[in-house]
This record gives sequence, C-alpha cells and structure tokens, in this order.
Amino acid sequence: MKKYLKYLVIFLGVFGAILGGGIFAINRYYNATSFEEFEAIYQEQEIEEVEEIETAEEKEQRELDERYGKTRRVNILLVGIDGVRTDTLMVLSYDQEDNMLDIISIPRDTYIDLYGYRDPARKKINSVYGYPEGRGGIKGTAEAVSKILGVTIHNYAVVDYKGVREIVDSIGGVEVDIPFRMVYDDPYDTPPLKIRFEKGKKLLDGEDAVKYLRWRKNNSGAAGGEGDLGRISRQQEFVMVAMKKAMNPIRLPNVISTGLQNTKTSLTLTEALYYGTKALNMNDTDINAYSLPGEDRLENGAWYFEHDREKTRALMRNLYRGIRPVEDEGN
Repeated sequence: MKKYLKYLVIFLGVFGAILGGGIFAINRYYNATSFEEFEAIYQEQEIEEVEEIETAEEKEQRELDERYGKTRRVNILLVGIDGVRTDTLMVLSYDQEDNMLDIISIPRDTYIDLYGYRDPARKKINSVYGYPEGRGGIKGTAEAVSKILGVTIHNYAVVDYKGVREIVDSIGGVEVDIPFRMVYDDPYDTPPLKIRFEKGKKLLDGEDAVKYLRWRKNNSGAAGGEGDLGRISRQQEFVMVAMKKAMNPIRLPNVISTGLQNTKTSLTLTEALYYGTKALNMNDTDINAYSLPGEDRLENGAWYFEHDREKTRALMRNLYRGIRPVEDEGN
C-alpha cells in the first residue's frame, strides 16, 4: 500500500510538471468534470435527529476536528461506484503540518441504519449512494462515512468501472499474481458478469481488471481471500502495480488525459497538484493504511460488517494526535 501511494504522488507531481504553461486551460476542463456542489461534511448525530449524549471522548474528537479540519488535516473520500452503489470506499486523511498520510478503508457491507429502511440491503453503506429523495449521492455517502469515522469529509473523488477499464487499457494492461482460482457468475448483472481466472500471473486488460477487482467469492461460496478485507488488500496491490506502469514518459500523457475524463472530484486541479507536490517529500514511514475496526455479523438472514465504534474513535483520535503507526485492533 505504501509503495502504491508513492507511485500515486509521483504521478501527480509529474502531471503538474507536464501541464506547466497550460494549467489554466486544463483547470477549466478539470472543473467541468466535477458534479454536485460539495462543502465539508461533519455528521454529528443520527440523521433522524435521535438525541445522543456526547461522551467526553467524542467531544474531544469533535474539537480536534474543528481545530485542525481545514488548516492542518484534510480528509478526501475516494469512491468507486457500480451503478447506484459504491463498490470501494477509502478516506485519505492528509496531515498538512507533519506531511503524513493515513488511509482508512471501509468495507462495502458496513452496517449503517440512517432512515429506518426495512430492506436489509439499504442498511449497508454501499447502498447510501443510491438512496432516493435527495438522501444519497456523494453527499449522502460522505455523511455516512463521516458518521462512522467521526471526522469531517472535506472533498471527494469518484470513478466508475468504465473509468477503470479505460485507464487500465491506456497503460497497456496490468500484470497481477492471482492468488487462487476465481470462478463467479452473476446472470442478473448488466451485462451478465462472468469471472474465470486461474491461479498465477496474468496480464489483465481493462475488462479483466474490472472483473478481478470486483471478485468477492466463488460460485461455491468460498471467499478464499478473507472476504471483503482480502478484496481491499488485492485492490490496493493492483493500483500499486498500475501506478508504477503509468510512470512511463511516453505513456503518461495518454494516462493523464484518460484519467481526467473518467474521474469526478470536488478538488480543483490547483488543490490536487498542491497535495501531490507536498506528498512527493513523503517516505514510507509517512504513509500508513488501516481497515475499519469491526467484524462480520448475521442479522435477519443478512451478513453485515459491524464497525467497532470505540475502536474506530480511538483509531481516529490517535491519528489526529499524530500517534503513528496505530495498530489496527479491529482485524
């Protein structure tokens, strides 16, 4: 994960150098890719306005966030979408003062009951994006993530499967070492999803890359790789290889163009380049990755990932205090 982030920030730095004199024209196009007006979100309590007593620890966390929110620490929500659902959720929490980056991954099946929906599928965080009546979208998703982590979400970046396919094809595919045989079919997907991968090294084109990143279990029900948490790890490794391959002077301009056309974000180009430039000075010890603390549980016939509220709050408090690396106690 640390290597992946290193390649990511190098990518952004080279991106800025290449753009140089054309930054104003590119910035105009870049801003046109953004969607939905977005302001920093801090979800302090249940959306249904359920009265909750704020604990001393929660008050301390809120005050830390208010103090450092936009002057010291910036939290960017990274979202991979699949239709009306989110398939990947990660928060990049950047400490501007110490120039350190913490990544918190949130499993797509994380339990969250926002509006009292009876449908069990509505109680998973990946469904929030598709909530009706203006409750969903990127704002609703940011509110849900803010509520779980207890911190402000300042910005977002979104990419869909089409974007992933085109970006991977623009770099000539990505080679991965498939850890085990993957066999899965979803005839109800549009178009029907069919995954067939044998164990071993394979060069994935854009279409196969999406299948690899989407795989969660085999038709037999065997997860093989620790379920959603294993999937998160494989996704991180995949992106690391992809970013490394993109660092080719001949290939890079096309990768940049493709990325701009397939990513939507609330960040301006100036902000993205600023963070990328700052991150160029990071070393491996400045970057740490975590998964949301918690465990799987079965409720009314549906499986959820239930985050541990106390451990999550402790994780975020320690990160804000500059205590790194923080042991991931939840997994």
